[in-house]
Amino acid sequence: MPKAIKQRKNAAIRIFTKNGKKEKAAPAAISLEELPLEVFQHITSYLDLKNLERMSLTSKIFQDKINIHYKTYARLYQRLYQLEPSLLPTLPTTNFLKAYHEAFHKVKTIQEAEIRFLTKNNSLPANSFVLTENLTEIEHLEEQDRKLEEANINIIKRNIDPASTTLNLTNKITRFPKPLLEANEYANYWKNLEQLCIENNKIRSLPESLGNCTALQYFNCSENQLKALPESLANCAALQDFNCCLNQIEALPKSLGNCRVLKRLFCNNNQLKALPESLSNCRVLKRLFCNDNQLKALPTSLDNCTALTLLVCDNNKLESLPEYLGNCRVLKLLNCSNNQLKALPESLGNCTVLKYLFCNENQLKALPKSLGNCTALKRLNCSDNQIEALPEYLGNFKALKVFDCRDNKLKTLPESLWNCTALEDFNCGSNQLKALPESLGNFKALSELCCSNNQLKALPTSLGNCTALTLLVCDNNKLESLPDTLGNCTALTHVLCAYNLLKTFPISLQNCKSLRQVVCDDNKFEKLPDFLNNCHTIISCNFNNQTQSLSENMTKPMGQNATASASDSQQLSIANTSEQVFNTSNTLTPSHQAKKRRNNNISAYEIQQLDENAILPSETKRKRETSKK
Repeated sequence: MPKAIKQRKNAAIRIFTKNGKKEKAAPAAISLEELPLEVFQHITSYLDLKNLERMSLTSKIFQDKINIHYKTYARLYQRLYQLEPSLLPTLPTTNFLKAYHEAFHKVKTIQEAEIRFLTKNNSLPANSFVLTENLTEIEHLEEQDRKLEEANINIIKRNIDPASTTLNLTNKITRFPKPLLEANEYANYWKNLEQLCIENNKIRSLPESLGNCTALQYFNCSENQLKALPESLANCAALQDFNCCLNQIEALPKSLGNCRVLKRLFCNNNQLKALPESLSNCRVLKRLFCNDNQLKALPTSLDNCTALTLLVCDNNKLESLPEYLGNCRVLKLLNCSNNQLKALPESLGNCTVLKYLFCNENQLKALPKSLGNCTALKRLNCSDNQIEALPEYLGNFKALKVFDCRDNKLKTLPESLWNCTALEDFNCGSNQLKALPESLGNFKALSELCCSNNQLKALPTSLGNCTALTLLVCDNNKLESLPDTLGNCTALTHVLCAYNLLKTFPISLQNCKSLRQVVCDDNKFEKLPDFLNNCHTIISCNFNNQTQSLSENMTKPMGQNATASASDSQQLSIANTSEQVFNTSNTLTPSHQAKKRRNNNISAYEIQQLDENAILPSETKRKRETSKK
């Protein structure tokens, strides 16, 4: 290399390397564009790609050099895109080297997860995915992809019964290969298939050739990793039950309305921002579960779905419900909780067979006047709203069993409420109530009563008429005593009366032989009554704001007469009280009551009763755990 050129090259390197500094002796006055081409060729051989990207901003020659590298990586990226369509279609022009390596790592991670899933759930031998040697990185992924495709095809083939119209692939596959759906030897099988279940897998996409299953009536693809559904579902004109919940789907196919006999649609727990207007063609739709999405409104075209029986749209961003709900005169369940609703439509009163209404955790200030026509109501949850007064028509709900109106702004309860003699579970906690009327004793079937976090100074003596009462939660009030008639509630198992002004317990409480737990922290007790020694009771008590030993007044559970130390008392207060009692009765401590809401899920049996001809979808793990609790 000529000496002058070498000096110029070194000068350029000192100027443009990251930590280089301009030296006075260097010919810095020479601009980059004035340097000969051979200088740049020598410089680029000393720099890595990151430095080239940085230097490309200052010179067209460097930019040309970068373009050559970009084209190389762009071709490699397209091969990655063929393996994983969830990647961006093209390689970004800025920081493309980083973007490429991130895409490569993503594809590799996905394939490794697929291999673990397939080997675990199908008992595949450990050497099923051993690759040949001397492969480049991209060839390694492509070869791995071919083996994964082949493994899924073989698993599906093993589960195919040519004589059956049902295919169950639950928890078995990671892909639904297109070649298998288009294979001539299986053409008749797919054409006659009626039930397909591929739930709880690792499937990331479904091929358009799924539309070949033209006789499909039941399709369950829940609990996968789908982000989209094929438009060819429109070819499945016989589809009646479709479950795609617990995925990452951003939009349902616009052509879904072509499935005109669709009766049950489960698209909950996705990322939907809207439902297709074509659902108006599904005039026999009975169930629509679209909860836990990002919906801001329900489609106006649903006014044609007059057969709707169950509508579950909770945990969305709905600001209003459409008036056409009144056209759904056979609606039996409406769950619109945890939205941004300010009012319920007046037309809801036309749904006279409505049995379950969950409108909690909204911004409601009142219940609609027409709701009084819904005399078949069994469960009503309007908690966590801004309701200041309850309507008098509540007394019309003779079949009401569960009523939750906690966390509102109620100062009184309507007298007509006490006509709901079938009530079993009543929660009016966290309001501004100063008294409960004596007519509370009309609730002969009452099993659980929660009136905590109010301003009550006494409980009505008629409470003793509620002989079926098992749980009484009256903590965080201003109670100075409990009624003597409480002893008539012989089925009582839990009494939670902490944070009051109580000085003693009624002696009649000794009649409650089933009493298991009394929580009475932060009261004004000086001594607990001796009769509690005869009960199978765990007690958490705080004397004068200091926890003291209850060894003289406390027995261990199940009638053991051994005494407890002060340390045992503290452990019982912390562990047993907060975990055993509240979890058993679904009632929360005062500190947590404002933070958590009661589960609105109803059992699969109850849903079955609402829709007797339903094919119940297999429940997700989360729902199973909830129903067990």
